[in-house]
Amino acid sequence: MYELYYGGCEELKVQQGKYGTDKVPNHGMSAVRIALERVLGEAAVGLESGMIVLATAISAVPLSLARDGLGVMDTFSGIGRAQQATLTTMAPGVASHSLRRSRV
Repeated sequence: MYELYYGGCEELKVQQGKYGTDKVPNHGMSAVRIALERVLGEAAVGLESGMIVLATAISAVPLSLARDGLGVMDTFSGIGRAQQATLTTMAPGVASHSLRRSRV
């Protein structure tokens, strides 16, 4: 928003200097509008450039959550089979989860 405001103000100063008055005619205001549209377009391009990274991150999240769930299920399954929560019963589920994560 700052860049948009600044760009408009700068063009308005140019137009005021061009006409030597605080009042700018309609065709001078058209130049201000064009400057605002240019700044807005540049800002949109800057924001769109980050969309690829965001889309990649969002598409990978469900897979990561599924792997987390599988690791937890494996761990609880080991605890249930052994009927006790010790490191040796929990380790296989955690280890298989870690191995799956490191391959991705």
